[in-house]
Amino acid sequence: MPAYFRLFPIGLIAGVVRPMVLSQLLLIISVLNLAGCATSGAGKTINEATASAPELLAAAERAIDESRYSQAARFLARAATLTDDEEVVEQAAQQCYAMQQLRATLEISERWLAINPTNLQAREYATLSAIRLYRVGVAAKHLHVLLDQGYITPAAGFLDWLTKLPGSDDHAALAVMKELSLGYPKMAEAHYAVARLAELTDDFSLMTSAAQRAQELAPYWSPAGLLLAKSYLLQGQSELAIQTGQAVVKNDDSLSTRSEYAGLLLSAGKPNEALQLWRELEQSEGDNSAAMRALAYLDFQVGNYQSSFNRLNTLLNSGNRISESIFYLAGIAERTGAKAEARQLYGRVQEGQFALPAQLRIAYLVKESDGLDAALASLKLYGETNADELIPTLQARAALLAEEGDDAELAKFYEQAVTDYPDAVVLQMDRAFHLLKMGKASTGMQVMREMLKSRSEDPVVLNAFGYTLLDHTQQYQEAFDYIQAAYRATPDSAPVMDSMGWALFKLGKAEEALVYLQKASNKMRDEEVELHLGEVLWSLDRHDEALKAWKRGLEAVPENKTLQQRIKRATESH
Repeated sequence: MPAYFRLFPIGLIAGVVRPMVLSQLLLIISVLNLAGCATSGAGKTINEATASAPELLAAAERAIDESRYSQAARFLARAATLTDDEEVVEQAAQQCYAMQQLRATLEISERWLAINPTNLQAREYATLSAIRLYRVGVAAKHLHVLLDQGYITPAAGFLDWLTKLPGSDDHAALAVMKELSLGYPKMAEAHYAVARLAELTDDFSLMTSAAQRAQELAPYWSPAGLLLAKSYLLQGQSELAIQTGQAVVKNDDSLSTRSEYAGLLLSAGKPNEALQLWRELEQSEGDNSAAMRALAYLDFQVGNYQSSFNRLNTLLNSGNRISESIFYLAGIAERTGAKAEARQLYGRVQEGQFALPAQLRIAYLVKESDGLDAALASLKLYGETNADELIPTLQARAALLAEEGDDAELAKFYEQAVTDYPDAVVLQMDRAFHLLKMGKASTGMQVMREMLKSRSEDPVVLNAFGYTLLDHTQQYQEAFDYIQAAYRATPDSAPVMDSMGWALFKLGKAEEALVYLQKASNKMRDEEVELHLGEVLWSLDRHDEALKAWKRGLEAVPENKTLQQRIKRATESH
């Protein structure tokens, strides 16, 4: 996959209260006598402009039964405009969010707020929907009210919202938090939230500056200090990272803080020191679960399954990290050939961050034993019964189809998926990428242009479209303009640096291109980046360095035919 698509992660969607079924909405309306019309029968058309709220709700229920989700959302949004009953509007908003119909959710939530401006749940739906639609100003407006009115202090709100923000929209979430933090310049938690989100978007310079400010404001708050240490590490400043971590531990020698410091040591290339510290912490009195979890995970990674098994069982029996422990116990069973037991264990992971990964492993095990259709059905059922993970399960189903190599079937799947969930930008992007892979560049680029209409400030879409123009057209200046806009928003992103370098090279500016590509190579080992870096070096007659870059890329992905052929041609001509 090209580097520019790596900006677009698959993430988990913030959970919501399970919505009331539509038949209950109809009951509410009929009991309250909001309108006297009977619902139309199945298959009958409805005039949206003149239909009553009960008719629209009945039509929405039929649409959901027939899997016409975007149409159902349109009916629900229209129905919400026709009633002042808050309960009806509330349930319509919940239903639309559960169906991942974000524009309708936002519209209904704002209608809900017009009825009751003090309702905080309505603001939460509006905030989440606006973030995922990349409507930064709208999201910031609603979240500002939530921070002021929904928490004991805004500081508590900043920390709580770090757990609620949808994981696939980190760039939008960061833009919102940056805007909000301007109103709280002396609040450590506000800057900490910005730093955390900056890390998720690879904006390490912002991560460092925000974490520094958080630590200045709360010098004895360990999370801020540890995050600052991590930011130094991510920018290659290992010694400074360790010094910063040591200072945190000096002020806070709790088991959890020291365990995080051990993780810092491991990432800084000091595995022996990290292991020694974790082993000491594991033997300490108190809550040693963080150290035990770290050692269990390391054992799992290197294949010491018995040791990992023992630690995970201890964690499980103590009631700590239950879902995670079961997930890795299932992984051990799978890796040691006990696949029936693995499948059973994965099925016990019902909540938390490991629930979806567990379902993905179940799907692959089902595929092995019962075939592709059974695996797809397993994921479909899980997505339909866990609304907050619906879109990731659709992506997982697409991944299974892609493995089969049936491009036509996958194209049909994406077409239906984006019809059902037109607001799911990850599906739109995946579809565009698949169209490009199939050689349908003009259609793929048109999909991206449509995305840009509503997400003109989204660096992911800007970078992807700019790179696609580089790859499939000669509109190099236009491509550069889009990529440069993405770079301004995410100046520390390695994929965007790669795109900047490649665009400058296409524009005949090899020396300038080299600066960006070398930075990208230092940040991310990726075959596409090394291919580009090698081409620029070769054009500058730095042939030996070019060959080294291509060989680094081939080490990362030995089966890359483009790199194999490029090295062969270069060796023959050199």
